[in-house]
Amino acid sequence: MKPIEFKEQNKILGKPDSMTDEECGSLPVFSDRNQCISCWELTDEEIEKIKETKCVWIGVMSGHTQPPIFLAVDTPFIERKNNGKWKIYVIEVECEKYWVIAQDEDQAVNCLMEFDEVKDLEFSSIVEATEDEIKNTQIQYVDDMKMPTLIEYYMNYDGDSAQVICSTLWAE
Repeated sequence: MKPIEFKEQNKILGKPDSMTDEECGSLPVFSDRNQCISCWELTDEEIEKIKETKCVWIGVMSGHTQPPIFLAVDTPFIERKNNGKWKIYVIEVECEKYWVIAQDEDQAVNCLMEFDEVKDLEFSSIVEATEDEIKNTQIQYVDDMKMPTLIEYYMNYDGDSAQVICSTLWAE
């Protein structure tokens, strides 16, 4: 078995310093601060062995305890509700970036201009967020739901209007 990359991954865990490359390699994972999910590809021989024995052995190098784990043959990720209708835009206004989910740039700007604190300020730029930005941006709370990553919000957004998701301070 070997770990493989998958579209929902948002980080790569490195091997512990105490282990060699032969003992352990990097592990692509999806992490939402509550769980890490990895995807493993089986060889044809391993598939035949599982068919024969109907068993899979799990080992966790953690010492004295076994943390809760799960195994699945179906993806643990819910299907995207967004269906590409919504995009994430990053709008820079003075020294702050605002992340807005909208169908187009005009809708994103109009949505942000509804906020009193920015409606009279000059917008520096507006760009569609890259896939890496969407995967790696951490946000705290959205609509009273804990949504640790922008990708979760983006993939599952099924609203009917544009929304300002969060803002992040930045400095040059």
